[in-house]
Amino acid sequence: MQTYDVAVIGAGPAGVMAAWKSAESHARTVLIEREGSPGKKVCAEGVLADALVDAELKPSSEFVSNYISGAVLYAPDEQKKVNVGGEGYILTNPLFFES
Repeated sequence: MQTYDVAVIGAGPAGVMAAWKSAESHARTVLIEREGSPGKKVCAEGVLADALVDAELKPSSEFVSNYISGAVLYAPDEQKKVNVGGEGYILTNPLFFES
């Protein structure tokens, strides 16, 4: 049986970055994704600009589909919301994973 220091569940942009940074710090890391082709499912991938800085990626028209200056996140029942400020990007998920 293999053992790991860190298990990351979900190979979305945040999961990939978490696994990458964990492995970069020499932790034994496993990334678990149920989809056969990570990045193929439809998903709203909004990230703040700092996330790309942390991922050591420059914004590129190859994987950025739009620029944003904030967002409002709603709970599923739409009774609560959170305003998220700051510059950011909407990613084209499959192209982001190829970067």
